[in-house]
Amino acid sequence: MSVGCSSQPPSETQTNINTFSLALRQIDQARSDVVRTLDTLNRYSDNPGRSTFDAFARNAQAVQDHGGNLENISAVMSDQGNAFFLNWQNEITAMTNDKLKAHATAQRESALKAFQQIDVQGPELRAAYEKFVADLRNLQTFFDFDKSVSGVAAAATVISQARLHGADLKRLLDIQATNLANVRTIFLTMNRH
Repeated sequence: MSVGCSSQPPSETQTNINTFSLALRQIDQARSDVVRTLDTLNRYSDNPGRSTFDAFARNAQAVQDHGGNLENISAVMSDQGNAFFLNWQNEITAMTNDKLKAHATAQRESALKAFQQIDVQGPELRAAYEKFVADLRNLQTFFDFDKSVSGVAAAATVISQARLHGADLKRLLDIQATNLANVRTIFLTMNRH
């Protein structure tokens, strides 16, 4: 039977592929929201007012909403991945053919190294996210009460900081997306029939 048939649950490898695919979609959405938020912040800075503030606030809220999603998917990936690699190691250990065992070990190590890059990036990505969100919250609160040109001038330092933090977050999301795509590709290759 093929993986994914209604009479058979997905394999552990397919479950991981599905999780990586979901994580990639969430990372891509978060990245798009960061880009839109920076764009609407720039438009607001150039033309402060209710409509440009509302657009900025909507996009800033979308970025803030990603925090829990990214944290949850990271925890699921970590749990599933750790269990998968432990099980894989146990299966390799039980193998008796040295040639196949060596090949399986090399394949596992390659996949594990790629998977670990996702975990390595996690804390830095989370810290960048928190910095950007703090900037957004400060700006939203300030601009909620002052939508004037002088208000934009007063917030210039925080606006610049938000742009830098947003660019850093976008860069880290790009790296994480690349790492996820690499791991997903490895798992897809292993799951071919």
